[in-house]
Amino acid sequence: MSIVSVHGLTIRYGDLVAVDGVDLEVNPGEIVVLAGANGAGKTSTVEAIEGYRVPSGGEVRIAGLGPTAALDAGLAGVLLQDDGIYPGA
Repeated sequence: MSIVSVHGLTIRYGDLVAVDGVDLEVNPGEIVVLAGANGAGKTSTVEAIEGYRVPSGGEVRIAGLGPTAALDAGLAGVLLQDDGIYPGA
């Protein structure tokens, strides 16, 4: 059973389609890398998986739950690249 499941993920910013029908399955123990050119939709995809961005279409599931429910249940977490949220952090 996959721990992260993304089906038909679409993200639009106005008329711009940033992510177009992405499918992704991540199984326990797997490491996944999203690689692509600037503007390819990597950040938008990750933001949808972590529940920060609401998709225009498609579905994201983490352990069978929506991203926000999975975070609230302690089944997922987000580690940002930059740690400058608080002064001196």
